[in-house]
Order: sequence, then structure tokens, then C-alpha cells
Amino acid sequence: MKTTVTKLLATVAAASTIFGMSTLPAFAAEGKTASNGNSVNISDVNATAETRALFDKLKNSGKGDLRFGQQHTTDENISSSASQGDVYEMTGKYPAVFGWDAGLALRGAEKPGSGADKNANAKALAQNITDADSKGAIVTLSAHWCNPGTGKDFNDTTAVASELLPGDKYSDTFNKELDAIAATAQQAKRSDGTLIPIIFRPLHENNGSWFWWGATHASASEYKELYRYIVDYLRDVKDVHNLLYAYSPGGVFNGDSTDYLATYPGDQWVDVLGYDEYDSDDSADDSSAWINTVVKDMKMVSDQASQRGKIVALTEFGRSGDRKFKESGTGDKDTKFFSELAEALAENVPSTAYMMTWANFGGGGDNFQAYTPWKGSDGEADFKAFADSDKNLMASKDNVDYSNAPAAAMQNGSARIVTPVDGNRVTDTKVVVRVKTEGVKYSDLDLNSAIVTTDRGQNVKLKYSCNGYFTGILDLNAAGINLDQSKLTLTPQVKTKDGKTLAAADGNGGDFAPASWDTAHAGMKLSQKLLSKVGSFALYINDNGGNRPKSGDLTLDSIKLDGKRDAYAPNTNPTPGNTAKAQSVDDFSGYSDDAAAQSAWGNRGHTEVLSLDEGDRWVQGASLQVRLLQWRLVRCGEIS
Repeated sequence: MKTTVTKLLATVAAASTIFGMSTLPAFAAEGKTASNGNSVNISDVNATAETRALFDKLKNSGKGDLRFGQQHTTDENISSSASQGDVYEMTGKYPAVFGWDAGLALRGAEKPGSGADKNANAKALAQNITDADSKGAIVTLSAHWCNPGTGKDFNDTTAVASELLPGDKYSDTFNKELDAIAATAQQAKRSDGTLIPIIFRPLHENNGSWFWWGATHASASEYKELYRYIVDYLRDVKDVHNLLYAYSPGGVFNGDSTDYLATYPGDQWVDVLGYDEYDSDDSADDSSAWINTVVKDMKMVSDQASQRGKIVALTEFGRSGDRKFKESGTGDKDTKFFSELAEALAENVPSTAYMMTWANFGGGGDNFQAYTPWKGSDGEADFKAFADSDKNLMASKDNVDYSNAPAAAMQNGSARIVTPVDGNRVTDTKVVVRVKTEGVKYSDLDLNSAIVTTDRGQNVKLKYSCNGYFTGILDLNAAGINLDQSKLTLTPQVKTKDGKTLAAADGNGGDFAPASWDTAHAGMKLSQKLLSKVGSFALYINDNGGNRPKSGDLTLDSIKLDGKRDAYAPNTNPTPGNTAKAQSVDDFSGYSDDAAAQSAWGNRGHTEVLSLDEGDRWVQGASLQVRLLQWRLVRCGEIS
């Protein structure tokens, strides 16, 4: 654990102000031209014709176009006689979408990988993709990557996201993972040499806490930059042009688009707006309540996809936990789970391109995993009826017909600060500043024009390195900038040879809104004006009764009383008048470790909940000065 004594906030967004309640700009969508029959708003303007055709096909999905998908559909099974998977044995058909996990397969931890040779595993995975394509199935890849910092499994949540970008401590390690993805994609070919389009879904379910890229281990800004880097590296460095990129946080969002988009990398890096949600509650006889929740969120996702000209998909779903299919194959509630969900999506969210469930890994006892019925199980009859209910649900030649390929919509050139990320803490007097350009050829850039300016009048000259990156050093001592509690705003400027300044990135920021269950204040935005009237408060981070991880993206830099009234202990009266001295309630830098901070601020047994309503921390009657600096729940003294 690192403790930062001196603290400087670097806000890397043009004209961003971070004090009191602030909005942290992310990225504006570039090239928002939706599909009109002539062009598509795809993340890779150099995507292959087949990839553009797949994008257009899925984006224009309507009623009757829903596709069913499964992870490891042909190489994992429950039935011992299902040589081509349980779905095929039951129905005589393959799912319309096949899935594998590239992160696991490429290191030999899952099929078709075997052993530690990533090149051999990439070749094997590419062959599986080719076989799936020949069966009439679209392919999607996820990536449960090992933690690049520790080498341990994907559920090792040691924070590492901030150390993976170019020049950082573990960038070479992470690049090797991406190199293996590139090798897979570039070997996935039809017999005539045509590259097969693939939907790649990296860094999924990031709003949870179970992966190293999750919400409690990577800030929203760190996540966005890492996702963008993955796309930039594969697309622009490795010249991979047969990938579509899926963004897929996990539910429940209660239809709240702000929550869903909190970590959205931007339209320039995303093709599929996905959503993951599992039914784990076995208290009801049917799944109607869960399906209603999914439909509500999928409508929101569909609305966002429509506005941005993107694909919408239920990228992961299934029955899990108490609701999972029983190993015996009998006694399950709601054997019509798949048909009910498909009918609800077709009726209420007809733009849904596909719905993807997980693998029938089998096992035994508490470890048993099945995400579809199998031959002889109670759900077989309904699943067969489900598979026959629509011709597009399952694999077909039409499903992989990529003959209609609209052009890619052009994207505006842009420049953004990659490091330090928004809200980052700076502890060294010499700060490495990296700027990334997008949508402009190297030959069109004025390589001598790149600078970063500070809001205190300094200019940092940048040098071009490679792949659209410019780098420079901000010397804080030379600039007379102290490492203190203040903020510093950095703004990039890069010009093209014809004198145009590349657009700075801004866009969907982090408005701090009431929780979804706080209907009395729906639509209200926190502001310094409102904070000035607050006497006591509690912060609840994703606490909705246990149905969602208690994690968030909020950083408290300091809580201060402005001096108009004194703090007071419970059952006493506040000191009136304007003569009281300003005082600090907490600057979040004096705790020895996380346990001490949690002990000081824990509430109701939830260490994720902060409160000012116990003991001498009661501050009723005082006007609060609260600095909300970035959307991450950590104490600032721990950010480095």
C-alpha cells in the first residue's frame, strides 16, 4: 500500500473544473453518422468489408432477428453422448453465435488451448473460429486475462490498470496478451483467405469488483483509457481489421443510462453496447420479475445504441446461483426460461442482435455448471420448441452472409491526454505527459505543434514517439507548481499540417445523481449550492439491498466546515454566527491503512458506506465544503 503525503490533482480534460461538485469529461463521440445504407459508424474505419457487413447486419436487427449464442457450444457438454454440444444434440442445430474466452484459451487454461505455447493456442482458437463460421455461426471472444502485474488469475484484484499503458511498468506484459489476440484474429480465415469478422469483448463486467479491471480496482478514467488502448493497439499497431468491439458492464442499472455509461470509452472505440445479467433468485416459480428487469435495462441500452448508431446485445445471461439448472436434470423451476426471455426481448427490445449464455462445463455438486438444458433434462422439450421458434435464432448460411458491406463513416481527428488520466494523483515533481491522436495519419500531423498547456500558464513541448503518441515532461518545480491539495488542469493541442487544431475530447461526464431508489430526488444533481445546506450525510455506493456489488467510483479529497458554524456533538446545539473557524472534518490522508479508514467511516456493517452520523463526526448545522474529485471510492492519500 502506497501512502501519498503530498497530493496534486491532475485533471486531464480540456477546460475541466474539479471543485465541489464537478463533471469529469470523458470523450465526445467521433463521427456519429449512423448506418443509413451507405455508411456505418464503426470503430475501425479500415475494417474489412465482411466486418462492416456484420456490423450493419447486427445493427439493423429487428423483430425476428434475435440470435441465440453459447460459450463453448460444441466442446463442453453435460450429456455424455453430445459430441457436438448439448444444444446440437437436443435440436439438431447450432447456436447462431459461438463464444470462447481468448484470455483463458491462449494461455492453455480452456479449450481449445492446451499448454503454454500462445502461438499454438492462437492457431487452435483461429481454427475453431473458422469451423464455427463454416457452420453458419458468428463468433465472439471474451478475455479473462491474468493480472499483468502479479501473473495470478483474473480474480486477483491487485490494482494494475494504471500501469499498462505505453511506457508503464507492465505495458510489455499486457501487449503480449494483445499480440496473441491479434495472432488469433489474423489466422481466422475462410478457405479463400477471407478474414472472418469477430466480436471482441474485453474488460467485461467492469462495474463489479471480481476482476482486476473492476470498479474498485480501476477508476472510471483508468478503465476508459485502458479500453481505448486495447482498441488502438489492435487496430492501429497490429493492423487487425476484422474485430468489432463490445462494451458490456453488468446489471442491474434500473434503466439508468448515466450509470451504464459511467465507464463508456466512447463511440470511436465501441461497436456493440452490451449488457450482462444473470438470474440467481430461485424464490419465484417463473422468471418474470428477472425478465422485466432485463427488459427495462435492455430498452435503455437499445436507446443508447440507436442514438450512437451501434449494435445492442445481451452479451451474457443465464441461470446461476440458487437458480442454476440442477445436476439431476429434474426439479427446476420455469423450464420455459429461454422462450420467455426471447419472447420478451422480441416484443419489447426488437433491436437486440443476440443473446449469449455461458458454457455447460459440467462438474459436480456445488461446482456443477449448466447454462442450457441437455438431452433428457426437464427443459429439453421447451428448448427444442425455442430453437424452432424463429429461423434466425440458430446458425445458418444467411447468418454469415457478409455480402452487404456499407462504407465506414469518417471520424473526426482528435487529441487526448492519455497520462496522467483524469483525477490521477501526482506524487513526483516530474510528470510524464502522453497525448494520443486519433483519426489522423502520421503524415498529416504537424509533429512540431504538439503541446500541453496548464491552467497556470505553462506549456509542455511534446515529441512524437510512434502510433499517434506524443510525450513530454511537465517539470512542476521549474513551473513553480507545488505538490499540495490543489488541482491542475491540462489541455492538449496538436495541429495538422494544414493548420487545423485537432478536437479535444470531452463528453459524457460523471454527473453525481441520486441513487435510483431515491425517487424523491430523481433528476436532482449535486452542487456546491446544495452542499452548503447539508448538515449531515451518508454516502451509499451501489447499495441496493445486496443485489449488486457494493462498489463505486467516488473519491473524497476532503470534507471541511466552512466556518459559518462549528461542528457539534450529538444532542448539543450548533454554535451560531459567522465567526466560527473553518475546520477540516477529514482530509483522508491520516489513516495508516484501509482498515483504519474503514473503521472510521464504516456504517451499518458496510465498510463501503461512509457516514457522518456517529460520535464526534456529527456535523449538523455546519455548511460543508466537499471536494468530489473523481468517481472512485478510495481515500485520496492512497492514490499514487
